[in-house]
This record gives sequence, structure tokens and C-alpha cells, in this order.
Amino acid sequence: WHQSLSTEGFASGQRILQALDEELGPKLIFSDGTESIFLADLSGDGTVTAKGIYLNLFGDVSSGVVLAIDSSVPSDLLIDGTATSAAAITLNSANQTLEISPTGSLTINAAQSVTGGFIQLDGGTLTDSFGVSLGTTGQINGSGTVAANLSGTGKVSSSPAQIAALV
Repeated sequence: WHQSLSTEGFASGQRILQALDEELGPKLIFSDGTESIFLADLSGDGTVTAKGIYLNLFGDVSSGVVLAIDSSVPSDLLIDGTATSAAAITLNSANQTLEISPTGSLTINAAQSVTGGFIQLDGGTLTDSFGVSLGTTGQINGSGTVAANLSGTGKVSSSPAQIAALV
């Protein structure tokens, strides 16, 4: 672990034993050498970035957190609980997928632009009171609810059910 020193960078690394009580820190649930699953509450004003394969966020993510998806490799950020992003999530590459599960609900507190990449609805809800703009290659696919004004020239497709766009 490296403590943040703000604009001065980070302190020297420290080894910390894992807390047995999940109220005191992340709880390792599973690890097989290729992936690890932790339980943790996310709050504050940092950034959570999905890079490579899936980052699955269960539970609640508070409104100070910024959600991000890496574009250098195929990356999928799956919202499986209730999440609020303090900023728009950059979706400008075919490598980026923002996915919202049937039990997922994502609120974005800024105008969302999808100039590349995908928003995949698996039955959940995307809310953005500032609106969602789809560039030529931007896409919203699947089934679920988009509670936002939609604009642009991108593609909206639904299967097997339909996307309920609340405008």
C-alpha cells in the first residue's frame, strides 16, 4: 500500500495485513492467480478504473467516486448494484464497454458522451439528467431503461426486450 501525498506523489510502500472485519478494509473473497474478488465499500473522491476483462462493482458506489474504463485493452465495467459517477465516463474506443446488470442502477452526474464504445443494458437503469450524446460509432444495446435525453447519430438497439428511453 502507498499512501497518497497529494501533489507530492506517494509515500514509500507499506505491507498491511488484511483485516478480518470487512468494516476495517477490503475482504478477499476469492483468488485463483488470474483474478481476485474483494468486498469493499467505495466512497470518497477517487477514481475506479476497469482495465482488462471485467471489473464488477457489486453494492453501492457513492457520488464522489469517478468511474473510468481503460481504452488500451478490451475492458468492461459492470455495474451490479447502485452507483453514482461524479463525472462522465469516457467511452471513445471500441475497447470500452459500460454494462449495467438487471439489478444495476447507474447515475452519471455530467453530460455523457459515447463517441466510441458501448453501453450494454442487461435490464438495469442508466440515469443522466444532463443527457447522453451518441457519436457516429457510439452504441447503446440491450434491454433496460435510459432515463436521459438522447441525442446524436449513434446506434440504439434492443434485444430481446426493448430499451425504454425516458426523454
